[in-house]
Amino acid sequence: MNYHFSEIMIRDMNIKVIIRIHEMITMQSTGKPSALACVLDVSERTVYNYIAFMKEELKAPINYSNLKESYYYTEPPGLCFVAQTKPTQLNAQHH
Repeated sequence: MNYHFSEIMIRDMNIKVIIRIHEMITMQSTGKPSALACVLDVSERTVYNYIAFMKEELKAPINYSNLKESYYYTEPPGLCFVAQTKPTQLNAQHH
């Protein structure tokens, strides 16, 4: 299923929620979508939106196991987060 995410929807995505979902998926401990919604303090629909966003926009290989009752990554490492910072003025100076 392909979703179309508007700029508003993308802007409303919270990176902290995405990272928390990622951590739980990595441990295969999300539980059912309704349980994940309770943990994240969001609606079940919001959980589905975040999972769809991660799959479509971030290309995360996410699937759901009815047997384990958890989302999981079909390929390691799933997602990688890299923090980038702008160089400080001091570091940017070259002599």
